[in-house]
Amino acid sequence: MVKLSFGEFNGDLWEELCQQCFKYKYSSNGYQRIPADACGDLGIEGYTRDGLVFQCYCPDEDYPPKELYEHQRDKITKDVKKLIKNQDKLINDYLGSIKIRIWYFVTPYYKNKELLEHCNKKKMELRQRKLPHLAPDFDILILEATDFTIEINHIIRVDRRYKLNFPVAYEKKNTDWNKCSSEFVKNLIRKISAVVPNPTSETGLKNINRVVQIYMDYYLKGFKLLNLLQSQYLDMYEKLISIRSMYESRVEVRCSLNASGYDNNIELFYSIIEDFGKVVKEEFNDLFETEMIEALKYQIISSWLLECPMDFR
Repeated sequence: MVKLSFGEFNGDLWEELCQQCFKYKYSSNGYQRIPADACGDLGIEGYTRDGLVFQCYCPDEDYPPKELYEHQRDKITKDVKKLIKNQDKLINDYLGSIKIRIWYFVTPYYKNKELLEHCNKKKMELRQRKLPHLAPDFDILILEATDFTIEINHIIRVDRRYKLNFPVAYEKKNTDWNKCSSEFVKNLIRKISAVVPNPTSETGLKNINRVVQIYMDYYLKGFKLLNLLQSQYLDMYEKLISIRSMYESRVEVRCSLNASGYDNNIELFYSIIEDFGKVVKEEFNDLFETEMIEALKYQIISSWLLECPMDFR
C-alpha cells in the first residue's frame, strides 16, 4: 500500500480513484472506461474521443527513488508494447478512427527524472513504427496525484472513503524559548505561566518550559500543514480560516470576562480547547482524518496563545 494525503492505495484502489478523476475531468472529451476483466489488459484503461488514453499504475509500497523508477520504467515498457500487440482489437472494438495523441501513465508520484527520459525514448520508438492508431505526434506523458487536485477535492466531498491527512515532516527540537526575543514567544510564556500552578517553583518552571515547547511544536508543524492545505485545497483552507476568525472573537470575550486565578484559567483554557475542537470536528470530520483535525485545532490554539486573542489574567 502507498500512503497519500487522502488515503492508502493499492493497484485496484488507485485505478478506482483514477477512473473517478478521469470521468470528472474529461467528461467533456467523451471519456470512456475500458474494463480490464471484460477484454483483458489492452495497455489502456480508458480513452477520450480526442485521442487521450490512460494507463494507471500504483507501486506496492513506498519504494526508494531508484527502485520506484525501475518498477515504473518496466511497467511503461510492458504496457506500451500492448499498444502494438493489441492494435487490431483497439481499432476494431474501441478506437475506430480515433488516433491516440497522448498515452498517459498515471501514477501517485515519481521521484526520478530518468522516467521522463524513458517516456521520450518509448515515444520515439512508437512514432517510428507509424502505427495506424497512433497520431504522427504521438506522445507519452506522466500524470501524478497532484495533477488531479481539483478532481480529488470534489471526490473527497462525495465519497466518504477518502479523507485528507497530509504527512508533514517536522523535527522536534528542545529549544530554550526563554532566550527568544520574539514578542509572540514572550506572549506564549506569559500565558502558560498564568495557567500552570505554582509557576515560580522549580516544578512549575519545568512545567512551563515543557508546555511552551509543546505549543511551539503545535504552531510550527501546524503552520506547514496549513500551507499544504492552502496550496492544494484552497476552499477547505478558506473555510477553516473563516471558522477560526468567527470563533476568535468569542475566545477574546471569554478571556476578557474571566475572573483571575489559576484554577479559573486552567478551566477556561481547557474549555476553549474542547469547544473549538468540537466546532472543527463537526465541520471537517467527513473530510479530514482525526490526526489532521487535531493538528489543525492545536495550531490555531497555539496561534491564539502567541498572537493574543487568547489571554489569561
